[in-house]
Amino acid sequence: MRFAPSMRTIFFAFMSEKCEADDRILIQGHRWLSMIAFGPTEKRTEPLKAFPVDEAILREKLSQVNSYHATVQGSDPPDLSVNVISLSGWDAVYGRLDSPARLKPHVPPSGSHSRNTPGNGYGANGTVPVRIFVINSKPLP
Repeated sequence: MRFAPSMRTIFFAFMSEKCEADDRILIQGHRWLSMIAFGPTEKRTEPLKAFPVDEAILREKLSQVNSYHATVQGSDPPDLSVNVISLSGWDAVYGRLDSPARLKPHVPPSGSHSRNTPGNGYGANGTVPVRIFVINSKPLP
């Protein structure tokens, strides 16, 4: 289970953690952004299921996350960032982790390659290697 800032007013968000000095990670011989995209699943065809974790457990986990931030990395974690349009609390989310079986990297234009070729990951130009398709979320004000 992973906690993420509230997604009530956004379509997609990205979580990142500095894995290496250039904020990238080596996957299948290519450098990818060290991020996870997350957002709603495509068009929902079935009703939402009940959130599978009890509220008391969610509060305990959120307390642990807040305590970790305060004691290990200070009040603002320098190497962990979540970039969102609106931050109005926390949501607990669960979903399905997804990534293409064979990632194809983004190829920016260069002298020998005049066109921008997006990768098959997620986010801008397909540069994020993995995504969490959110099945349900629970706000934790």
